[in-house]
Amino acid sequence: TDGNYIFWAAGKGTSTSLFRVALSTGAVTETSTLGGRNDSWELSQDGDRWVWVHTSGEWPAEIYTATIGGSPVSLTDANAWLRDEAVGFGSVETVRWKNSDGMTIEGVVTKPVDFREGVPYPFILNPHGGPTSASLEAFDATNQFFAGNGYVVLQPNFRGSTNYGQTFVNANIDAWGIADYDDVMTGVDYMLDMGWVDEDRLICFGWSYGGYLAAWIATQTDRFKAVSPGAGLTNLYSMYSTNDLQDYLASFFGGTPWTKTENYRRHSPMTYVADVMSPVLLMHGGSDTRVPPEQSMEFFQALKDL
Repeated sequence: TDGNYIFWAAGKGTSTSLFRVALSTGAVTETSTLGGRNDSWELSQDGDRWVWVHTSGEWPAEIYTATIGGSPVSLTDANAWLRDEAVGFGSVETVRWKNSDGMTIEGVVTKPVDFREGVPYPFILNPHGGPTSASLEAFDATNQFFAGNGYVVLQPNFRGSTNYGQTFVNANIDAWGIADYDDVMTGVDYMLDMGWVDEDRLICFGWSYGGYLAAWIATQTDRFKAVSPGAGLTNLYSMYSTNDLQDYLASFFGGTPWTKTENYRRHSPMTYVADVMSPVLLMHGGSDTRVPPEQSMEFFQALKDL
């Protein structure tokens, strides 16, 4: 209320938080002490207290409050039944590894319920959509379902992800399937080196851009026993004319398919579809305008022909 600070919410690594800048000095501080996902921020009328929704990796969303600079306090217990019924959750943590270029890449790991060190578990690689997005150390019902069935799940924040600065976001411009593929596969190698996963039981699935990476992975390696692209981009040339954000797609490849044809061809999973060795399950929404279902149909027809 005194106009001395500006507050804003933003992502940082595998969490989202509240930040403030002092107008007098330009000093920036992170005001939330909680990791995970923090959003839906509201300031009290007197300007002294925040209220927001917090989600940790191992518990669903609750409403929290704190005075500015004070300690967070939970106001709700919306899922007490989980505690009453002793529902088990897998632990969630952020891991870091080096890619082939020596850069540090982060990812979120969900471990099986009753995880034991030294036991190799079946493994799921789940790249996020976007690509301008990020996986967070926050509760995910799908991941917890898999954790309850004995899987390790890795969600890598590959080059092109948000929350790591604009240079990192830009790092997969004209590098789809190259920079990000290296980041996710070095993450798989890291999980194997940790002794957490069974190299003979690797699975990959993702949606939207995660579906693109799943389709790309199916064309580049036979390490996965099953791959499921969901609403995946498979032919960037035809994708350009049939989706609803041509300018966004063109920003990654330096222009349109008519002026940068080789760029679109080189980064399309369809170009390498003859190299697919893993079983593939294609999933798609029939009314998807962001990634039209023809993208999956093209890939399916190619696999069928082959």
